[in-house]
Amino acid sequence: MSNSLHFRLPPRTLTPGSVPLVSLFNSLRFRLLLMLATVVIVTVGIAALVGSWAITNQFESYLKEGGTMSVRCFDLAVASGTRMGEDVFIRSVNRSLLTAIIAAGAVATILTLTLARRILGPVSALTQAVRRMETGDLRQRVKVETTDELGVLAHAFNAMADGLARTEQLRRQLVTDVAHELRTPLTNIQGYIEALQDGVADPSPIVLDSIHEEAMLLNRLVEDLQDLALVEAGQLKLVRQAVAPADLILRAVTSMQSPAADKEIVLQVEMPEALPRVYADRERIGQVLHNLLDNAITHTPAAGKISVSARVSGPEVEVSVQDSGSGIAYQDLPNVFERFYRADRSRARATGGFGLGLAIVKQLIEAHGGRVWVRSTVGVGSTFLFTLPIASAPETAQSQRPSASE
Repeated sequence: MSNSLHFRLPPRTLTPGSVPLVSLFNSLRFRLLLMLATVVIVTVGIAALVGSWAITNQFESYLKEGGTMSVRCFDLAVASGTRMGEDVFIRSVNRSLLTAIIAAGAVATILTLTLARRILGPVSALTQAVRRMETGDLRQRVKVETTDELGVLAHAFNAMADGLARTEQLRRQLVTDVAHELRTPLTNIQGYIEALQDGVADPSPIVLDSIHEEAMLLNRLVEDLQDLALVEAGQLKLVRQAVAPADLILRAVTSMQSPAADKEIVLQVEMPEALPRVYADRERIGQVLHNLLDNAITHTPAAGKISVSARVSGPEVEVSVQDSGSGIAYQDLPNVFERFYRADRSRARATGGFGLGLAIVKQLIEAHGGRVWVRSTVGVGSTFLFTLPIASAPETAQSQRPSASE
C-alpha cells in the first residue's frame, strides 16, 4: 500500500456563496411591508367590527324608544324643533366610533410593538455584540435565527469576528515567535561579549566568528520578516519581466552546489530544451528557488538526491523541487507554509532555519499570480511545486527592448 500523501494549498479566496442569499419572501423589506399591512388590516377590521356592533345596538335602541311615538307626535316634535332623540342617537354613535377607534389603536399599538421587537431584536443583539467587541472581547458572536437581511448580517458579523480572532491570535503568536527567535542569538552574543569583558575568553578568531555568525542570523531573521511583511501587505515592488525559467533554475542550483556537496547530496536538473519565458521578478523567483533548495538540503540525509524540474502546464510553467528526505507527516502538511512552523520540532535554528522560508515562498508565488503546493510520501521524500504565468508576446518584446542606459 502506498503512503503517498498529496496536499494542495490554493490561494485564499472569498466565496460569495459563503453567506446565504435572501429570497423575496424571506427579506426584511417583505416582512416590514407584511407587518404594516397586517397592522392596517387589523386596525380597520377592529374599528369596523366595533363600530358596526355599536351602531347597530344604538340604532335598535333608538327604534325601540321611538317606536311608541306616533307619526303625529313625531311631526309635532319636529315642528317644534325638539330633536332630543336624534341628538341622543348621534351622541351614542359618536361614542361608539370613538370606542372603536381607541380599541383598534390599542390593538394596533400592541401588535406593532410585538412585531417590532421580534424584527428589531436581532439588531439590538448585534449592537450589543459590536459594543463588547469594541472593548476587545473578540469572542462575541450573534445567533443566526433567520435567513433575511438580518440573518445575513449576523452571519457576516460572525465571519468578521472569526477573522478578527484569527488575526489577533496570529499577531500574538507572531510576537511570541519573534521574541523566541531573537532571544537565542541575542543571548549568545551577550554571553560572548560578557566573557570578553570579564577576561574569561580571548578575542580569538573563533569567538569573533561566533559573534559574527549570530549577528548574521539576526540580520537574516530581520530581512525575512521584512520581506514577509511587505509581500503580505501588498507593498512589495516586483520588477516583473519576461525571463527564461531555465536560467533562474540553473543559477539557483549552481549557488547551492556547495552546501549540497557538504552532505554529498546530488543536485539534478530535468527540463525540456525549449521552455517558454515566464513573467516574473528575476530576483524574487531566485529567492523562491533558493529557499526551496535550502529546505530540501536541510531535510535530505547525506548522500541523498534532489531533483529540480520544469514543464509547461497550460498557460503556466510548473517548477518542482523533489528531495529524498524523510517526508512530511499528514498532520503537518496544512501548516508547512505558515510562519515559524517547523515540522521537526527537535531541529535547532542552525539546521532547521527560522521557519519563514516556505512562508515567503508562498507569498512571493501568489504575488506573481501563481500557485504553490506540496506532495509528500513519508519515508520517501517531498516535492514542492509552484507555477508562474507564461509571458505574453508584448511582455516578451518589452523585456527584450534595450533600456536607455544600454
